[in-house]
Amino acid sequence: MPCLGPGGLTKCRGRAILTPHPGEMARLAGIRNSDVQADRIGAAEAFARKHGCCLVLKGARTVVAEPDGQVHINPTGNAALSSGGSGDVLTGLIAGFLARGWPPGKAAVTGVYLHGLAADRLSEDMGQSGILAGELLDVIPGLASSLARAEWPLRQPRWNETFIILSNPFNTKGLLIRALEEKTFTITTESDQDTIRVGQEIGRLLLEGDVVGLAGELGSGKTWLTKGIALGLG
Repeated sequence: MPCLGPGGLTKCRGRAILTPHPGEMARLAGIRNSDVQADRIGAAEAFARKHGCCLVLKGARTVVAEPDGQVHINPTGNAALSSGGSGDVLTGLIAGFLARGWPPGKAAVTGVYLHGLAADRLSEDMGQSGILAGELLDVIPGLASSLARAEWPLRQPRWNETFIILSNPFNTKGLLIRALEEKTFTITTESDQDTIRVGQEIGRLLLEGDVVGLAGELGSGKTWLTKGIALGLG
């Protein structure tokens, strides 16, 4: 942002995509790193609304916030993405989708999703340590091709422990549902507001005739999740 000069981000309103890690996000927003991490969704959403940009807050469960208030929580990726240069791969992916004429939000969500999926694919064979950024590029074309054919590219579904729903940029919602059948999932959130936001994302994905069943102990967040789903349904 400093390189854009005074009002630089305003001049790019509606077209800019920023991809900060938490430390960079703290400097951009003028807050502490701990404040960003305490409410990653809120920090990303507020910044994107204020500046009219698409904000990709990198980290565990990367958050993509659009200027209209939509927030996406990415379910792919692992510690392998901490290697030097992986952020450049993400930027290149997003730029490539923009070059296709895609809107910024779709380009950002798709780039983040595929970037993380590449790390998940490599870690199946190599583990999460020692993966080079350039190796992500080697598997991305095959992953994109599999998703376009509605074929799940990993040997096992990624979300056997924690599942946070994402608007799938490859339109394979049915594939995700099939991959997740007959499994138990835990949606982990840090606040009631986060639970509502996750519910909203679920609500946006539901189709006519879909049925959602919730079960859990008292205080597990079912009410807040239901409120979010209702908001997501509009």
